[in-house]
Formats: sequence, C-alpha cells, structure tokens
Amino acid sequence: MAQSEASVTLTVLTQLAKVVRLSTTRAPQCLPPAWLHQQLFSARDHELFSITRASNDEVSIVCNEQLPLPAEALADDKSCVEMGWVVFRVHGPLPFEMVGVMARLAGCLATASVSMFAMSTYDTDYILVKQVARDKAVAALREDGNTVLLPAPA
Repeated sequence: MAQSEASVTLTVLTQLAKVVRLSTTRAPQCLPPAWLHQQLFSARDHELFSITRASNDEVSIVCNEQLPLPAEALADDKSCVEMGWVVFRVHGPLPFEMVGVMARLAGCLATASVSMFAMSTYDTDYILVKQVARDKAVAALREDGNTVLLPAPA
C-alpha cells in the first residue's frame, strides 16, 4: 500500500542555480570528460550538480550559478542558460511508495502563482523557483503546512 502525501521539510540551499540546455550534437564536444568528472566527483563546494539527457535533442545541466561552463558549450543557437534559481531540497530519503509529494508542492506553488522547475534524485525531490519568487514560495509552502528552513544570513 502506498504511503499518502504529507507535509515535508524543505531546506533552501545557499547557492543560486542555473539551468542550462545544450544540444546533444554539441554536448560531446563541449563537455570534456575531465570537466564532467571534476564537477561530479571533486567539486565539493557545489550544493547541486545534475546532468540529464532526456531526448535526442537536449542535454540539461542544473548547477551552481557561479560554475563556469566550457566556453564552447553555449556556442550554438539551441543552447541557453536561465540564471537566478533558488533551490529547495526536500528532506529525504523519500520512500518510493510515498505518493503525492511533488504534486502537493507543485499544487501549492501553482495556487500561489509561483512557477517552478522540478527535479528528483534517488533519495529526494528538488524544486527550483526564480529568485524574485523566493519569499512568495516560502510563504506558500509554509501556509500549506510544510517546514521551510532558510540558510543563515551571510
């Protein structure tokens, strides 16, 4: 039997993120294996680094906004970068039997007219909202019964 949705605890990560789209025809040439290895296994100062090939047309990267990409990565008209994303990490691990977590979070944000970008890992879920909508998102998530932990002021 599946566990039902429940309120969750989310932590707002300290680093802003960027969402990058690369064309699959350029990605093999512009993302050298040494660069990928460095980001995936050695860059401990990055709170989030994700790369996904979702189709024959696109490779997506979600990473720290300050992370420099190889210059050739954005050299074609199919590539683009969206900066200024605040990352909310759902405390996990979340059992696969748990249903409705992302639906509840997305519905809560939609009701508050906050656009979001969603992603998941084996252990948990992430929601990204534009920096200008951060406070509105925090308020909506808390009003829906969730706990939102903010980073300490710098």
